[in-house]
Amino acid sequence: MRPVAQLRRVLPLAAAALATIMSAAALATVRETRTFNPVNSNGVLNSPANVVQTPVLAGGYALGRIDLSGTLTSVNANTAASDARILITAPNGASTTFHPFDGIGLFSTRSFAASIYLPTVTNAAGTWTFRFYELIDNGGVAQVDATWNITVNFTDDPPTPPASTNLGALIAPGTAVATFQVPAPGYAFYRLTLDRAVLPALGRYLDIRTLSADTAPDSEIALFDANGTLVASDDDGGPGLLSQLSFGIGSRPAVGDGAPFDGRHGALAAGTYYLAVGKYDLQYPSGIPWGVTFQGVGTMNVSVELITNLQAGTDCSPPSIVQPPTSALASPGQSVQFTVEANGSVPLSYQWRRGGVDITNDSVISGATTPTLLLNGVREPDAGEYDVVVSNSCGTITTQPARLDVTCSADFNGDGDTGTDADIEAFFACLGGNCCDACGTADFDGDSDIGTDADIESFFRVLAGGPC
Repeated sequence: MRPVAQLRRVLPLAAAALATIMSAAALATVRETRTFNPVNSNGVLNSPANVVQTPVLAGGYALGRIDLSGTLTSVNANTAASDARILITAPNGASTTFHPFDGIGLFSTRSFAASIYLPTVTNAAGTWTFRFYELIDNGGVAQVDATWNITVNFTDDPPTPPASTNLGALIAPGTAVATFQVPAPGYAFYRLTLDRAVLPALGRYLDIRTLSADTAPDSEIALFDANGTLVASDDDGGPGLLSQLSFGIGSRPAVGDGAPFDGRHGALAAGTYYLAVGKYDLQYPSGIPWGVTFQGVGTMNVSVELITNLQAGTDCSPPSIVQPPTSALASPGQSVQFTVEANGSVPLSYQWRRGGVDITNDSVISGATTPTLLLNGVREPDAGEYDVVVSNSCGTITTQPARLDVTCSADFNGDGDTGTDADIEAFFACLGGNCCDACGTADFDGDSDIGTDADIESFFRVLAGGPC
């Protein structure tokens, strides 16, 4: 890894030219535009010297890429282009830091054209915040470091993945990628698909390393997800100045003087990934999907090898509970519904239980093996704890129980006043076939015999404070 001072060295303009991967930005469908010309870049983040712009957007469209273009001009001769930053915050609070120049030292004027993407922002409507600041404030707040002239186009286009060589699905260990020569533009992208997640708990791994026949190879690699977010990068983790990434479970030995393949870069979900492979010095500006810039010089031959124990096929995701059933209170004769929401690989199977015993459908119960259990005309014996067992081919989970209480209420007409003359009148009206919408049932005791002496006795027993 090179020292910071070396990263800030003055590079030949030709070698330090900004390489962006958003060449399709010019084709974007622009919905709204804001310009900031000129805007001072001065002070560290949240300094009073920061210029803050707060444009209000009308929105009303599905926000996609945000394309930014313009120039950055040096004011303080000691300022590096890589120090200039813009903190961009959306109306919903989502934010990203835009700095299109990484590893670029002293400069005069530099152009940029790049894009950002905020996947959690679905509508641009509202007040945005653009805070212009410096990573290092050269000369203090009394002296401006640089000025931006910038145009911001809000589009409804999704971010555009970089041009890439498709490696397909990784199903066999030891996938070697053909050698290419750097530069032009100093790196290349490969696209790979993981049909299965790389999970340490399942003993899975994916190791990626560069190879080269050159006398003094010096490579870098970086892995991006399908949204263009940087997952991991490496400079000199492999033997010599070669590079490597290691995902999933560890324990594979190092090659030469490189680091062991110890899974240090974590797990990888199933999906599509983009691997940038190139010569030192690659930089990865934040806030730019698949953002890579090449700051190096010279040429090299480099190839990349992917070593994995993944096999063909897709993962089975065990069931998980999104929303468990909730407890309920009912009067005899009322209907009660319990519902569960679960995720997991389909097909999912369901089995409702009462008191830990499987329920079967009958004249009262329906949906015993579906996400929704319906109890029609409950009675006191139906009270208890209900749960559901959710299963698929790779796991089983049981919800926390939901309790059903079945109680008779003396507030027969449902007006909030319990045991009044109005309740008695509503009860006898219901016995005569004229039940109000909020009234209970004429089968007051829930024995399935409607309007009997037993119902009348039960009603007046409850009026007196007794049980059904």
